[in-house]
Amino acid sequence: MSTVEALKTALSEVGLLDDIRKIREVCDETNKKLDTVVQDVDMLKNENIAINYELEKMKNTNIELQTKLNDLDQYGRKMDLIVRNVPEIENENLYGKINDIAAKLGVTLREFDIVVTHRLPTRNGIKPIIVRFR
Repeated sequence: MSTVEALKTALSEVGLLDDIRKIREVCDETNKKLDTVVQDVDMLKNENIAINYELEKMKNTNIELQTKLNDLDQYGRKMDLIVRNVPEIENENLYGKINDIAAKLGVTLREFDIVVTHRLPTRNGIKPIIVRFR
């Protein structure tokens, strides 16, 4: 009997060969699970990259939309004038007050030049007057 066969026989009698086979099977299973985990991590990394790319696109779109909204707001207010420090009296005629101010500035306003005028709410102090022109 050769030395290798003698060793196998001795290990077999002690039960170490079965233990070694079981350990090898567990290692194989663990390696398979590890391969699966590595594949999952790679997949998640790729998904994360794609999500971050989409997030950046959305951030840029959001900035563009905010800019457009701001531009539209400014465009919508280009015909507005805010007049401050005009004392408020009860039952006031704001159209008349605006015409008086315009006359003092040397500007002639016709009735149809003003779309609407009213006072803006404030927390304290004199409420400013907003005038929308045609």
